[in-house]
Amino acid sequence: MRREVEYNMPQWPNFLRQKMKPRPRQEGFNPEGPCIDVGELTADEIDELCADFRNHCASRAAKIMGIRD
Repeated sequence: MRREVEYNMPQWPNFLRQKMKPRPRQEGFNPEGPCIDVGELTADEIDELCADFRNHCASRAAKIMGIRD
């Protein structure tokens, strides 16, 4: 069943942070890590990010509702 509701879109970031392995604390270290400007992404990379987000939302909803895969 499809709902006819308008949702507010979440704010899309201007950049994406890359995942990094934990490492020892250092002076002058940037805790945010390396970033990628969203404008530099290809259409395929954006499609992949959207698919990952969609799958994450679906699995989160299933977990909340007690549905198992």
